[in-house]
Amino acid sequence: GTKSIIRGGIIMQEELFLKVLNMSITGSAVILCVVLMRFLLRKAPKVFSYALWSVVLFRLVCPFSFESALSLLPVNPEPIPERIVYAAVPQIQTGIGAVDRIVSSSLPGATPYASVNPLQIWIFLGSLLWIMGIAALLIYSIFSLMGLKRRLRTAVHDQDNIYLCADIDTPFVMGVIHPRIYLPASLSGTEKEYILLHEQTHIHRFDHVVKILSFFVLCIHWFNPLVWAAFFLSGRDMEMSCDEAVIRRLGHEVKKDYSSSLLSLATGRRIVGGTPLAFGEGDTRGRIMNVLNYKKPAFRVLLIAFLAVLILGMGLMANPKAGENFTAAVYRVDEILYSASQYSFAYTTDSAPQYNISSDYVLFRKEVSEQDWVMLGSLYKYPLSRQERYGLFESLNNKAHDNLDEVKTIYRADLKDENQTFILVMEQKNGHVLLAHGYDHPGNPRVRWLFHLDKVAEPETNGQAGQAGPQGSSAFGTIDAEPVEKAEDPLEGAVSAAILQHNRNEYRGGDFSAQAHTTLATEAGKPAAGNGVNTVTVYAMALYMEFGYRGGGLSETGGSHMPIALTFEVEDKNVYRLMEYWTPRDGADYGPSLREKFPERIFPGGIGEDALDTQKYIQAHAMACYEQAIAYGQVDVGNEIAGLIETICSSPAYMSNPGAYIDAHPLEYRTLIYYGSHTLEYCFDLFAQGGQRGLEGHIMAAACREIMMAKGVSFDDMLYNTGQDWYDSIKDWAIPL
Repeated sequence: GTKSIIRGGIIMQEELFLKVLNMSITGSAVILCVVLMRFLLRKAPKVFSYALWSVVLFRLVCPFSFESALSLLPVNPEPIPERIVYAAVPQIQTGIGAVDRIVSSSLPGATPYASVNPLQIWIFLGSLLWIMGIAALLIYSIFSLMGLKRRLRTAVHDQDNIYLCADIDTPFVMGVIHPRIYLPASLSGTEKEYILLHEQTHIHRFDHVVKILSFFVLCIHWFNPLVWAAFFLSGRDMEMSCDEAVIRRLGHEVKKDYSSSLLSLATGRRIVGGTPLAFGEGDTRGRIMNVLNYKKPAFRVLLIAFLAVLILGMGLMANPKAGENFTAAVYRVDEILYSASQYSFAYTTDSAPQYNISSDYVLFRKEVSEQDWVMLGSLYKYPLSRQERYGLFESLNNKAHDNLDEVKTIYRADLKDENQTFILVMEQKNGHVLLAHGYDHPGNPRVRWLFHLDKVAEPETNGQAGQAGPQGSSAFGTIDAEPVEKAEDPLEGAVSAAILQHNRNEYRGGDFSAQAHTTLATEAGKPAAGNGVNTVTVYAMALYMEFGYRGGGLSETGGSHMPIALTFEVEDKNVYRLMEYWTPRDGADYGPSLREKFPERIFPGGIGEDALDTQKYIQAHAMACYEQAIAYGQVDVGNEIAGLIETICSSPAYMSNPGAYIDAHPLEYRTLIYYGSHTLEYCFDLFAQGGQRGLEGHIMAAACREIMMAKGVSFDDMLYNTGQDWYDSIKDWAIPL
């Protein structure tokens, strides 16, 4: 609808503004280089200085360029990341450490769960101000041209494209496709000759087109004072190079008369506009001095100037050539270069974790004993001098010292835990990668380990992560909705069967029953007196659900979710017979009965608290039960999911925060979550087609994120402007997980 169109327009406006900021930063660096070279070429013909401004024009207009190892660009061509507005810790990466630290530290961070980021508000306001500035300059130029047009009503055609006008003070070129030369009617014949030649030279070189293009670029970058300086300096070089062309053609004997004409026809002001291209515009004194001092340059000077302009121009147009990217790869520790001696625990290369760096610079870690990747944080550039690097270590051995000396780029991730852990990923000049693990103690940051990493894979999936999900089964046999290991632990199978058998007598009317549970602890019992029977008690959180099938759809008809304690007689290592099925008492006795039944050792430190917190497991358990019911009934839930999303988006119509729509439809949203992998598949198909930038995209992204988190996938605190943006940012690494 209209809201989606407006929202999409705002997003495009902000993205365009960020692109312009990037081009302006890059262009500023090029302007400074050109100004320096312009000073060095002050004795050379001005055509060389004028030619260099084309590189500035290119950098201010074109957001991309070719790469070269010979690039002379002193800054990162994209210093502001495209998704900076959604970053939890916004960072710019100009490549100039001091600038990056100062600017990045002043940027407001993300506010989790807020509808918009503070930085996003600033960028939106900045983009509005930017557009207003463009409009103001264009309106000013239009009114100036309208006033000039009125003065030209008295112009008389002289010959070809030449017109004479008594109401103008200086000659100028006006027009683009069919440019006209306007001359003051008071010009003498001699003045007319070389002034005409001056204006015709402008036309032959397409200076009148360059002037208009330069003005439009100035309008786009009006907020950058260096672009204003470039506009006027390039105009000055344009006029001086044209003056020199006239002198070369007519001979040095006209220099005095030509200078007199410059003085008499000077406007005494700079014209800020795309047209006209005025003969007497700008720095009259400088132009006269340049004309009077002009001499035919020696061939050696021309050659040196030409080579200097060519080398600098190509070097500034090219982006630095990116080496082999260390992202989108999995690494193992192949050498431990440093391990702080004050810590008792130490890694070996066999016990050290693996690391995964995604293509969007997100760092993951997987311990040897774990199946899942854990996200550590986003990497950002973190320049450190050699002495600053050395200061992070208690005492460096020679090998670690030598490796640190070869570092060219450093990135940092902050874990924000109680130890203030930080990770430094260091790219060496030879392409190798080091990783330092340390603690940011106030005033005394220290590295605990320094690893040399070896790339072991560049998977499309960005690394494979396993997920230990809840155990699930049904009353009609085990349904394998996803590839899992077929061999089930006999004890877990006994727990599943007991849950189904016990609850089947409590709920009636369902067409299908399913269960899912998570084992919190097991406890082996001593043989009962006199009978020598071995027992085992399983403490678990269990969900039992019954479903009905009507009209091709699926509905819940009953169920329960609670902690349980099941005691089995162990008849054989693979045979368990249920002796007791315990459930907690209701009401005020719920907590005390849990503590009475569950062993005291379970409660300290978390497991017992988990047993009390049914909400921690409900999503994963419900998704497992729904998966079984969908598979058993062969239900096509695509239409169901589409209907749920449509219902959620239907109200409240006056709200703009997607969370309000979810809050208004809790049952529909809950069902959307419980459909689990089916919801993911449905939403990802739509996201893959693109364009999900409206409310539906927000709802789908929220549901997918919640489902994936229930499945064990971790995310950072980044906020995204649209659901499509969220999907585009995670599809390369999170979806395969």
